[in-house]
Amino acid sequence: MVFSQKSNPKFITWSTSITNVKTAEKISFLIEYQNRRNDFLSHKLQSLARLGVEYSFTKKITGTGGYAWFLTHISDFSFNEHRLWKQVTHNQSYKRIVFNQRLRAEQRFLENKTRNQSGEFVLDGYNYNHRIRYRFMIILPINKKSMENNTLFVSISDEPFFRIEKNYKGNLLERNRFLGTVGWRFNEKYTFQLSYMNHFIIKNTSFVFEKMHTIQPTITYNWNRNTQSELQ
Repeated sequence: MVFSQKSNPKFITWSTSITNVKTAEKISFLIEYQNRRNDFLSHKLQSLARLGVEYSFTKKITGTGGYAWFLTHISDFSFNEHRLWKQVTHNQSYKRIVFNQRLRAEQRFLENKTRNQSGEFVLDGYNYNHRIRYRFMIILPINKKSMENNTLFVSISDEPFFRIEKNYKGNLLERNRFLGTVGWRFNEKYTFQLSYMNHFIIKNTSFVFEKMHTIQPTITYNWNRNTQSELQ
């Protein structure tokens, strides 16, 4: 199978904020926001808000489910996506290396955009598709033997996306994301990461692809309500 490149690579910035609120020994809530901009910071591309509830089955295995809302901009036109998602995550350590696996299923409801007789975009109901994605990540602390306070770390990950609905006739592999990350874990509450993402999208109806180079700064805040209550 041979792919031909359809357009010049895009350069994108994804600014990400993640908050994890632990309310019980095994239960926590996820709040995530992303501001995605095209041509680095020049033009609006997409806004993302994600909510989820996580349950820790064991110290290594967690399950999470929730809802995500996307607002995508094309020139002066915008359309919505509503997404239900659920995932299972597994963490395994070997010496100082952490191996992380994530399997996520997504039910996507996207506003159907078409062009009218004047060539303008208009919205006409919703389309549905079902997607599975699998991410494998390796995390390596640099200046410490484990991920403790004041730890410099690096990570790499790869995540292919697959379309699996029954009557879908396009490519099974929809896209792939490869990330390289440098991060700093300040303490149990705060972590900062700066990632480069090579984002490869395969079009539905032909052997063409779109390639995007993405810079993703991410700040993560963990709030443990149980610890806070004990301190009070």
